[in-house]
Amino acid sequence: MRAIDARKIPIYDYLSLSWVYPYKTDISKNELRYSSPIRTGDKNPSFKVNTYKNVRFDFGLSEGWNIIDLICLHKKISVKEVLFLLEKSGLSYTYKSDNNSTLNLINQSNTDDVVKNFAGEKEKLGGFEISEITTITDSWLINFLQKRAINIELAKKYLQQIKYKPKNTAFFFHALAWQCWSGYEVRSENFKWFIGTKKDIITLNLKNHQTVSIFEGFMDFLAFLTFYKKDNFVSGVIILNSINLKNKALAEIQKYQLKKVYLFLDNDTGWINTSHFFNDKIKNVEVKNMCYMYEPYNDFNDMIIGKKQWT
Repeated sequence: MRAIDARKIPIYDYLSLSWVYPYKTDISKNELRYSSPIRTGDKNPSFKVNTYKNVRFDFGLSEGWNIIDLICLHKKISVKEVLFLLEKSGLSYTYKSDNNSTLNLINQSNTDDVVKNFAGEKEKLGGFEISEITTITDSWLINFLQKRAINIELAKKYLQQIKYKPKNTAFFFHALAWQCWSGYEVRSENFKWFIGTKKDIITLNLKNHQTVSIFEGFMDFLAFLTFYKKDNFVSGVIILNSINLKNKALAEIQKYQLKKVYLFLDNDTGWINTSHFFNDKIKNVEVKNMCYMYEPYNDFNDMIIGKKQWT
């Protein structure tokens, strides 16, 4: 990989790949704050990444770097070794086209990357076509589940494998899918999208006089079951699939006489607003935030991946 291309790889992508996650997000300033990955004892996160400019600054050292300099310090390796590491990492780089739109380039032979080029063009391309829905057999998807520390047999109980393609293209791809209403929540290592006509929440086992747990995504739900070695949820479950669907979740909750609501939301800026929403709107029922269980990780799935690294 050329240095000019390596410097265009998003720094936060590299940090995530290295299990380094932000403690604070400031969307208005396009900033992420981390505990410095190159210094110990940074209890007050002072390592800033600007996601728009793709630059970083460590206030503890009063120094800034591009991604190459950062990895040299983080991994204690040479520039040549950094370029080799990035070439093999699977991280994609971006460039600014003439019309100033950011496009994804492909830097390895994984064809799922191609789909990311179409993900933001759903309306323009007319969406996607699904040609086949089967049980999970693809080795690439099984490997993805293993990387996410999800029990394979558990995943096969809840998920399916779909074969799909963006319309007006000839290439088909495989992904994991969970059906919800008029479509599918779709995941693979390089693709996260909804294929269908109407995105919706997923509900399981909702009944009167019991508890309900709200997960932000289905991977966190599967991670919870994997972590506690269960194959089903006895109590109720709502999977938001997007925090923008919180009103739909609220409508479902209000149908039932519940004992308690547990929130398993991501540890990011969206968590605060979504948590306040449910606490304000759900009356006469205790709402308990469970994100403390997986701090300092972003979500439950990230936590079990992190724990797996140390076993």
